[in-house]
Amino acid sequence: MKNTTMHLVSWVMLVATARTQELPHGAQGDAGRGDVHSAGWKKVEELRGEPLSPRFPRIGEDIVREVLDNGLVVYLREDRRLPLLRAELVVKTGSYYESPQDLEIASYTATQMREGGTEKLGAQVLSDRLAFLAANLNSSAGEETSTVSLDVLSQHLDEGLSIFADVVLRPAFDPERLEIARTRSLFQLRHRNDSPGPVLQRELNKLMYTAEHPRGRETMPRDIQRIDRDDLVAFHRRHFTPDRTYLAVVGNLSRERMLEKARALFGDWKRSGEPPAELPTVRPDPKPGIFVVDRDINQSNLSIVHWGTNRDNPDRFAISLMNSVLGGSSFSSRITERVRSDEGLAYSAGSQYATGDREVGFFRASVQTKTESTVRAVQCIRDEIERMRAGVTSDNEFRTAKESLLYSYLFRFDDPAENVMQLMRLEVESLPPDFYEKEFQGYQAVTKADMEKAARKYLRPEELTMFVVGDLKAFGPELKSLGKIHEIELKDLFEQEAEQ
Repeated sequence: MKNTTMHLVSWVMLVATARTQELPHGAQGDAGRGDVHSAGWKKVEELRGEPLSPRFPRIGEDIVREVLDNGLVVYLREDRRLPLLRAELVVKTGSYYESPQDLEIASYTATQMREGGTEKLGAQVLSDRLAFLAANLNSSAGEETSTVSLDVLSQHLDEGLSIFADVVLRPAFDPERLEIARTRSLFQLRHRNDSPGPVLQRELNKLMYTAEHPRGRETMPRDIQRIDRDDLVAFHRRHFTPDRTYLAVVGNLSRERMLEKARALFGDWKRSGEPPAELPTVRPDPKPGIFVVDRDINQSNLSIVHWGTNRDNPDRFAISLMNSVLGGSSFSSRITERVRSDEGLAYSAGSQYATGDREVGFFRASVQTKTESTVRAVQCIRDEIERMRAGVTSDNEFRTAKESLLYSYLFRFDDPAENVMQLMRLEVESLPPDFYEKEFQGYQAVTKADMEKAARKYLRPEELTMFVVGDLKAFGPELKSLGKIHEIELKDLFEQEAEQ
């Protein structure tokens, strides 16, 4: 594996060196873009080989899956390389399970499980004890899942696992720590408009998702102020149950002993019998146009988006490769070369096309640029989207994108602990255990014609939403040439709430 890694690194470095000697952008014409090379290119080609098939993790080899009587699913793997043990517990609950009247409850519940102490150990005592053990214990909530994780030395695994179980099963939710967390959140709300990047993401989500979807909802001061300990206790009691929970344990211990400890610590955990609530589903509604948040800053943050697809789409492999050529593969992609290298408008520019999620996501091209080059950056990105959609991909662009993605799989499964977590997460998301193998095969099967067809079908310039956070008076007159500008006003939530 080490020799293979060194071989791949050498090949990538030689490719990068050779690419710096290629003709400049646009000099070759669209059809042959990337197919004219330096004299050293043939030497690089001699090192090229077919991407190797990774050793995908599977249940029943090194990894064991068990289900306790209460419904808790347990993944186990012995790893004797280091005197460490890692445990990760994932529960099917998060912000998507909140009602519009109970925003932030999931996040507060998860974080205060760790920060608020347990019934046995107060908040400060818990932190001090974990520090003494050199153990790392964290808890957090996302959109659809909440996670509690532990890393501990083997010599302290009994005490570490006991604390881990107490945090999961018996959190105290200390009221003083909750008050500190609320104060911190209110401070963040007061300063939520200070940074243009978070402003862009928040306001774009509000525009595209609307308040009908959790991603489009806005937390108000009153939402934070009314959260109390009873809310956290109730949310924990209802959602943290073994029949919607998955536990992975990896480390310097036999799998038999791991399973014994899982049963001893979590075997008496009572199942709820209540099925999880149905998850929300976005209803994509295009909002073409130009939207601006006017800020007196010397740099514009901009994103150009339209609704994309999800992992149920059989074309998603071709779409991902298409985006890699367009803007997703760092310095070799078209948007990066055009905006960064050719035009010198920004240090970083690129695109993402979300294809791996349960819900439909965005196609999104983003850049940060000087105020005076805002409109030029928008025009360059739009030009590249149009060229990608209407043009022809060179053999080199296609081959580089495909091989880079396939080679990346070699390094995704070289960590035994992470392999267990990845398999567990597949089950959490109701995906088959051979999902990664099928995904790899899906990318292998994509042809250049498939990718070009995906560009024509799934890039939709007529639906583009252009969203800019920047100094409108500086670029507004020029931006108007691209269409009508819709200005979005930022509000002080505390003043807004006082007026209601």
